[in-house]
Amino acid sequence: MSIGSSKTRAVVVHGVCDVRVDEMPLAPLRRTDVRVRTHYSGISVGTERWLITGQRPDAPFPTITGYQNCGVVEEVGSMVKSVVVGERVSVGTTRVVPPIHQGWAGHVETVIADAGLVVGIPDAVSWESAALERLAAVGLRGARMANIRYGDNVVIIGQGMIGHLLGQICRSWDANVVVAERLSMRRDLSRQWVTDAVLDPEEVDLVAEVQRHFPGGADVVVEASGFAENLPMCLEMVREQGRILLQGWYPGDISFNFQRAHHKRITVHFPCYLEGEDVVLTMIEREQLHIEPLITHIFPSYQAPEAFRLVVEEPESIMGMLLDWN
Repeated sequence: MSIGSSKTRAVVVHGVCDVRVDEMPLAPLRRTDVRVRTHYSGISVGTERWLITGQRPDAPFPTITGYQNCGVVEEVGSMVKSVVVGERVSVGTTRVVPPIHQGWAGHVETVIADAGLVVGIPDAVSWESAALERLAAVGLRGARMANIRYGDNVVIIGQGMIGHLLGQICRSWDANVVVAERLSMRRDLSRQWVTDAVLDPEEVDLVAEVQRHFPGGADVVVEASGFAENLPMCLEMVREQGRILLQGWYPGDISFNFQRAHHKRITVHFPCYLEGEDVVLTMIEREQLHIEPLITHIFPSYQAPEAFRLVVEEPESIMGMLLDWN
């Protein structure tokens, strides 16, 4: 697309599982905005599956899905001093023009965003890693909220991208990590990049195994699978006055045994969104975080409907997934 074009391509969700690549008007460039030509956008498999199946109340249709992308700055507004044309940046979403609802709007060919929302990408960080760094930043927010630190005993249930990257963060902070995951592909990745203590919940008694690893219970139990049915088990695994981190997203209501939580005097954290993208990118640059080896699928952007069919119908076949806008 040439600079000055008034339109862009985007992945628009028109209704439940109705995903199309449409041409849409491009928002005007304001004085504090930047214009970014997207190289890759990253798919958050769990979160975006909830959106396109109509279970996210904060994303009414029609909307543009996605919340992470990266590209090259093509133009800057007259007041922008912090970003320069030609710079490699990570961005979240673009400003949209009605009747499209703002939603998240990450899967677009061209981004118009406030300059304060973009983060420079170090030269040593690949485009592919940069396109998914926000998933690590989601995990970083949770890790900070739960105050995970050196020597903590941490259990993570679920090794999708966010649970896995949270595990890598805990490892880099020298916490003791045990993870539980029923999918063999994800268990193999966790053994390579997170911990040797990888459990298959279909083969072992998780509560008993956690007790064996951490007598007295874990300091922090992370529920990262998105299955609220795991909450009672989290209560059993955590030590007295420990912390539970609900890193997944759960549609509708969730419940747990109040007396059990009350008796143990636990703290439950509810992280939302992300933080520390600059920290995450530096960790990738220093090889403390590894994202590129986790990527299992890259689709050209025009095949986005097929990519999201997999997200809905075969999510267990996916780890990291990208759309290529080049």
